[in-house]
Amino acid sequence: MRPREFYDYGLMLAQSAQTEAQQRTAVSRLYYGLHHEVCCRYFRRNPGARMISVQQRHRELPERFIATPHIPESLRIGNLLRDLFRMRAECDYEIAPPLRFQRRSYSVPDVLSMAVSKAEALWAALDAYSPGDSPDGCICNVAR
Repeated sequence: MRPREFYDYGLMLAQSAQTEAQQRTAVSRLYYGLHHEVCCRYFRRNPGARMISVQQRHRELPERFIATPHIPESLRIGNLLRDLFRMRAECDYEIAPPLRFQRRSYSVPDVLSMAVSKAEALWAALDAYSPGDSPDGCICNVAR
């Protein structure tokens, strides 16, 4: 499966969501689509990079980008991915609104709106970093 399919499904769900569960699920799909896409593009651009363990991937992947601010778009990618991870965690684990993000409280629709905006910015940054969507079954160099 292509990571883009998760992302596109998240966008479609964000536009048509009628329930809180659908809104929360949209945030999750946006994050996971981009998480996988970021991982694929990172290893496409850095084929010799050290593998990332499955247990550490959500934390380590953004940190690898943040640690290389001299590469155009790298810092932006790391920060946006980390923000989307935090939004996804709020949507998946905090059942009672309001949701918290960057020390503020938000409604679920507000978090979804911010997630869509950040997701679109992240996709654009990825296209500048390593152009071209990842294919089906892209290699993510993850140690299991």
